[in-house]
Amino acid sequence: MKKQIIAMNSGDIEKGSEVSVSEKTIISQITPEMPLLDYPIKMLKMANGTTEMVYVIPKKDKAKLLEELYPFSPAPAIDEKRFDIHEQKVFDVKDFIVVRTRNRNMLASPYFPHSGGMMIDWFLLDSDSIDIKDSEGALVVTNRIK
Repeated sequence: MKKQIIAMNSGDIEKGSEVSVSEKTIISQITPEMPLLDYPIKMLKMANGTTEMVYVIPKKDKAKLLEELYPFSPAPAIDEKRFDIHEQKVFDVKDFIVVRTRNRNMLASPYFPHSGGMMIDWFLLDSDSIDIKDSEGALVVTNRIK
């Protein structure tokens, strides 16, 4: 079985620049423009000093929104855990945030303010598909290719 190493972003975001430009561009290509959601919006301060618009979403609505906004099938279950490749940490899917940008509502990891992890940066924690190892102090994620 061959293994492919997935490159990791150190989490450093250039000061004053927009975060996750590549991810936002990809998500913009696969999702249509959408109206604002019917939730309050707050400005979230990012690690690099910029701000992003995010929704304040009640816990009771999160599962429904996850299903509606996740552009791939199947959407992760609200009680699953995922691995954010930018932050190099595991998180509970239920802690996702929704960013309002480019006339779209985009799912992001709870680590988005620090390292910019969007939904396309979420890896499934499945022992048959991903290994997470500590190698000399650094996390290494390998994706098994059959």
